[in-house]
Amino acid sequence: MTPEQMKQHQYMMDRYMGMQQMMMDQMMQHQQHMGTPPR
Repeated sequence: MTPEQMKQHQYMMDRYMGMQQMMMDQMMQHQQHMGTPPR
């Protein structure tokens, strides 16, 4: 792979990981909301 391709690959991986992290966070928040009874 050329350095350019490496950079592109890294960028894609970072974006993918970021998306995964965001989805996990959203799910966690959702579960917390579900777990707490409405006041």
